[in-house]
Amino acid sequence: MIAPENIDDRETRAISGIVDGGRWLVVNTTLKKLQETHEITRQERWKMKADDTNIAQFYGLPKVHKEGTPLRPIVSLPGTPTYKLAKDLWRRLKHLISGSEHTVNNAGQFLHKLRNVSIEDDEVMLSFDVTSLFTSINHNLARTTIAELLQTKPNTTGTMKPESIGKLLDFCMDTYFTFDGQIYQQLKGTPMGSPISGFIAEAVMQRLEHAVLPIINPKLWIRYVDDTFVIVKRDSVHEAHELLNTTFEDIKFTIELERNNRLPFLDVLVNRKMDGTLETCVYRKETHTDQILNYNSNHPVNHKKSCVQTLFKRAETHCSTTELRKKEENHLLRVFQNNGYPRNFIKRSLKKKTPQPRQQQEQATRRVVLPYIRNISELATRLLAQKGIFVAHKPNATLRKLISRPKDNPDKTKKNSVIYQLNCDNCIKFYVGQTGRRLCTRIKEHNAAVRRHDPLSLISIHEDQEGHKFNLENAEILTTENEPDVVFLGDSILLHMQFSQVYKTYIVPLHCVNFSVYHDETQHVLWRIENGELDGFSPKVIVIMVGTHNVSHTPEEVVRGILAVVEKAREKQPQAAMIVMESTVLILILHLRTTTSPKVIVIMVGTHNVSHTPEEVVRGILAVVEKAREKQPQAAMIVMGLLPCGRDPNPRRTKHEQINKLLAAELSQRPQVTFLSPDWEQFVQPNGTISHRDMFDYLHPAENGYNKLAEPLIDELQNLLQTFLKTDAPSNSAVVEES
Repeated sequence: MIAPENIDDRETRAISGIVDGGRWLVVNTTLKKLQETHEITRQERWKMKADDTNIAQFYGLPKVHKEGTPLRPIVSLPGTPTYKLAKDLWRRLKHLISGSEHTVNNAGQFLHKLRNVSIEDDEVMLSFDVTSLFTSINHNLARTTIAELLQTKPNTTGTMKPESIGKLLDFCMDTYFTFDGQIYQQLKGTPMGSPISGFIAEAVMQRLEHAVLPIINPKLWIRYVDDTFVIVKRDSVHEAHELLNTTFEDIKFTIELERNNRLPFLDVLVNRKMDGTLETCVYRKETHTDQILNYNSNHPVNHKKSCVQTLFKRAETHCSTTELRKKEENHLLRVFQNNGYPRNFIKRSLKKKTPQPRQQQEQATRRVVLPYIRNISELATRLLAQKGIFVAHKPNATLRKLISRPKDNPDKTKKNSVIYQLNCDNCIKFYVGQTGRRLCTRIKEHNAAVRRHDPLSLISIHEDQEGHKFNLENAEILTTENEPDVVFLGDSILLHMQFSQVYKTYIVPLHCVNFSVYHDETQHVLWRIENGELDGFSPKVIVIMVGTHNVSHTPEEVVRGILAVVEKAREKQPQAAMIVMESTVLILILHLRTTTSPKVIVIMVGTHNVSHTPEEVVRGILAVVEKAREKQPQAAMIVMGLLPCGRDPNPRRTKHEQINKLLAAELSQRPQVTFLSPDWEQFVQPNGTISHRDMFDYLHPAENGYNKLAEPLIDELQNLLQTFLKTDAPSNSAVVEES
């Protein structure tokens, strides 16, 4: 629990009622107007827009090195109405504060600026430190500072007008948060936790420096965020301190003078010698306990090697003389031995390695982040290295996670960007879904579908047909995810693929989510898109494979259904590339993830539209595409065609062939949509039969069948993304399990 004094009546006020419910609508309305006036593109609007969002949380981190252990206030903003907006504004505006001669970002830059500097007898080293910089910047100061920057550097923010940027900044500074069940409004300062706050703080500090440094005239002024290292005349110290504290009303500085000719800055201790020259060494705060990563702790050995290498490297860079470096190295040897490190391990870690050839470095282009499990992780690392995959490990649990819980525990239904499970109270079936909005909003939609007996809702269908009841009030959150890069939409063809070895090898390591559902027809996929399945995130790729189960529709109807899916997906995710696949070419999405938001949507649906004509299935697929486009307008789309089916030639196989031909014709004229039709000759033998080795039930591919379909899908993804996927996150799936 945070001390009450951190929430000051002068800086915050309590609010009754819910405030963020309407704020995200105001943000989205403003962004829509900017798109209409051509200040931003549709894709930019979708990157900044707020979906069904949550309110920020307030907590504090203790400053154990300061007297009284004050708390540093933090406002946790991810998932709030202005978080994505603040990220985009920072990207647009960060160049306005680049190139300051007084700013450093690390100790290395500080040491570089300190070279060849000496101090006269009438000069002194000191440090000015701003008291709570982020919460001391009033909103008017932030507005005028950014406005001045935009005037001095015009035409550097694209087509967005300065007044529009100012309005969006006002949204970001208007912060609400919860603490101990109460909602507060932050009246002053920028929220410490917002992507834009660091930019505003740096801009204000540069404005202050521009105003006061010509008057103070220091020999040296170096600043890291709100902490400074200054060399100035002794008789001007008081005047400089006074000037700094009166320039901006709410920004106040503390002062620390050198003691015994020494002054710390960052992790460097600067010592003034008798001749005025400066020497440096490593600085540790008085609260430092020499406790480091213990050698016997459950961490990868590479982490322990890095600990040794990093601290000895710091001794080399920070210590300006051989004597000081030797002293620091001896201290480190004692520290490591006290933390269980064998001497031989320390020596091996410090041994110079032969530089890896550039060709070998370039081969390891893929990365995967895995939880660390002793002995198993080491073996996995060696095996994956043979395939050119670099493995980074993270601890599964930490003492901090187990002991420290600084935030309030919010209602789980208020969380957004979750993958959730709903269980049937009467049987073992369950429903797994994903939503970028708050879970409570999605649950309301499920309840509404059940009340109106929606024939396209799988939960409603199950309850009506079986007389069962889903427990909608006790949704289980399986995981909270960052937005996926690749989305799969389809039926059991895509769903069964997750049990194949090729899926486990190539798809599982990607940052993707599988929204394929058993027996779904094109109209079911379309309903899911229209009811929020593609809301709340921005994928790069959407893979669509549907239509196999539209058995009662004509080929033309199936194609229209698939085209409808494509168009709806395009409407929802205009930025995503799309792959329209035949019955199983899904594996494609596998090799292509980038580090930004998703670009491609892959759609595969229609196999189970057995009661529809080909024309109806095609219309359904087109509706799915359109709905996906509406939800993700930035994504390119891949629509996958249908596979042959049945051991021997049959009317359903002929219908699938008609659907593929209709789809190919319809999708050829649509921008950012790729139709991927499988090579039937790889499945249908010369005598017209299909082998069970390719399709175990003559409808769903077997392992061999999935392998045949992998290559064209991978090639198409590579063409769309023009890179290999960075395999650093597991995939997730959406499925109703069969009993």
